[in-house]
Amino acid sequence: MKLPRLFLFYFFTFSVLFPPIVSAEEFDESENIIDIFGFVAVSQSNTNAQSSWLNGGFGRFDGGASSLNNSSFTQLEVQLALEWSISDSAFIVIHTRANNESSRENSNENPNHSTQSFGLVEGYIDYSIYTDETSDYSLQLGQTFLTSSQENTNPLWQSPYTINFSTWNSWIAHEFRPIGLNFNYQFETFEGDSISFGIGAFIGNDSLGSQLVWGGWRVSHRLSVSNEVLPLGPLFTLEDGAQFSDQRDDGSKTFSNDLDDRFGFHALVKWQVSDLFNVKLSYVDNNGDRKLWRGEYAWDTSFVNLGSKWQINQNWEILGEWSYGKTGMGELPISVDVDFENTYFIASWHQASTRLSLRIESFSLAEKDFSLAENNDEKGQAWTVSWIYQQQSPWRFAMEYTALKTENTAQSQSGFNAKNNDKLFSLEIRREFN
Repeated sequence: MKLPRLFLFYFFTFSVLFPPIVSAEEFDESENIIDIFGFVAVSQSNTNAQSSWLNGGFGRFDGGASSLNNSSFTQLEVQLALEWSISDSAFIVIHTRANNESSRENSNENPNHSTQSFGLVEGYIDYSIYTDETSDYSLQLGQTFLTSSQENTNPLWQSPYTINFSTWNSWIAHEFRPIGLNFNYQFETFEGDSISFGIGAFIGNDSLGSQLVWGGWRVSHRLSVSNEVLPLGPLFTLEDGAQFSDQRDDGSKTFSNDLDDRFGFHALVKWQVSDLFNVKLSYVDNNGDRKLWRGEYAWDTSFVNLGSKWQINQNWEILGEWSYGKTGMGELPISVDVDFENTYFIASWHQASTRLSLRIESFSLAEKDFSLAENNDEKGQAWTVSWIYQQQSPWRFAMEYTALKTENTAQSQSGFNAKNNDKLFSLEIRREFN
């Protein structure tokens, strides 16, 4: 796998500036300094939906036949991570994903795309600059998720509440994995609360916005990997000779070598009150220049995200996130400018080995450019009910139902049904290991 050139440069620079120092006094070599963990999951799903986005269609789930509204598909997924403690103050994480992609069928809508069945999800080094009883300063270099999600809080960026993620975190899973340097500071107050601040600069996420605008909001559990090209919807503006025909035919590359050589920025603030309540506020701006580079547009995307989680009692917790942002590419009279908004809410009940969760979502895309390109207006709602059974053993069993409704103007302009009334029922067996 070819890693971004600037990522390699940053990794080398970081290693020189902050070399890990291992000594007998600081680090016990008898300890297990390499930890390998992950899971294997098999799921069986049934859908009543348009052709899946992975088939190059407008369906909003990870599977679905291109010729039938009702279809079933089986998915096998393996995620594996290695955490290597190279000193008492530094560790390296390599997180990979593999799946069979058997649910993806050839489609006449976009025959050129080809997704990856194996690749790098995260790869980073974490270095604690200074740590005492009440504060911690650390640096993180590499490709990793931000810690802003209230939903995806389990290891390997998984959700303890559902099989499939909310539409918001599905988009993050598909399109946003900053590659760069992060600085984090955390301290405890006199009352025992924890407050943390994080800022960072990143590269390699220039296409951020293309999957959202040209594919719509989705419900998914698929984590994109480095250098992966994801298919785009069959829009008329992407056809040969149309407004955006210069866009590569097989889709958009999620995160890879930087296109416009411009840095993006992010910031995160978190307030944690014991284990009962927290609030997170984050801001992201990829600072794209909107131009075409080697068959890809550098989208200019920014958003703010506000999330909270409340552990009401031993059994009940509620959580949610609200996000608002804008994205765009090109220049008038042929351009795209879209505002987007997303809200989800989860109520979850947990007792012993059983968890029941209900998720309700509302989301939209709002056309702002009114150019000669497609109209990207979209409004939608979704709800999910999920049952998960997991004892102390490594086995997890889950059952889930999702209903999603959207109305997308660009789908109608491209000769497809503007309305999605997609339904998904899934069963999953997961074996975790560490």
